Amino acid sequence: MKKYTTSIIVAITLITILPSQLSFAEFEDEKLSFAGSLEETLGHFWAIEQNLDDGNAEIALVHATHPISELYASMKPELKEANPEFDAKIEKMLMDLGKKTGSDVTRQDAQMAIDDAKSIIEEARILIVGKETSQDTAFRAKLMQGLLKTSIEEYEEGVQNGQIEMMAEFQDGSAFVWRSQQIFDEIKSDLPEHEVEEIEEFYSDLWDAYDKRSDSEHVEIFANGIINEIGEAIGEETEKTDLMTYVENIRDLLKQVKTEYA
Repeated sequence: MKKYTTSIIVAITLITILPSQLSFAEFEDEKLSFAGSLEETLGHFWAIEQNLDDGNAEIALVHATHPISELYASMKPELKEANPEFDAKIEKMLMDLGKKTGSDVTRQDAQMAIDDAKSIIEEARILIVGKETSQDTAFRAKLMQGLLKTSIEEYEEGVQNGQIEMMAEFQDGSAFVWRSQQIFDEIKSDLPEHEVEEIEEFYSDLWDAYDKRSDSEHVEIFANGIINEIGEAIGEETEKTDLMTYVENIRDLLKQVKTEYA
């Protein structure tokens, strides 16, 4: 009878705890998804800046429209629930960004609009994600991973046979790599030294692959190298298998290409 009673107590305890654990996991995933959209938006802002500096107003406009056309819809429900007025504010900002950074405005005025937009994005981060979570190293590492995963897809769309076929997608990929590296630079002092060194080498490889318009397979290997290393740094279980051997082979191949075209 005592054993039976104990089993009932354990079962009741599990029933009580499990839903709350699931709710917390879902809550964290929602925050991660929302923050991921913010990070991609910041990547697009960077791409706008780069194109304006290079005089590519047409491509800058494409990046200015991506956040409102591709990202805002996923953020709107949480924004509207938290603060309808702020939701309207961020929607208007994203809607107007193309006009405020277009070819008929000065570079200085365009930068002011971008800087204002960045400030609003940070307001959204604090409102929905919260300051404490936004500063958590593991949370930010997961944002890095999400950006890099998306960058792989964008690069694959943008580059074919060593040529850029879709410039906006290629730049999306590079913008998300850039943004992930910005986050890494801000959190690397909290990470193990060995993983930091590996990640820095992978970033060097990844940018080199971008510069050479390498096969998407090579880009994926280097991006996944960072994803795996950052996962290990925050205690995630990863499967290394033959990744490092494969990476070394890719590095050797890129060195050969560099020598041939030097």
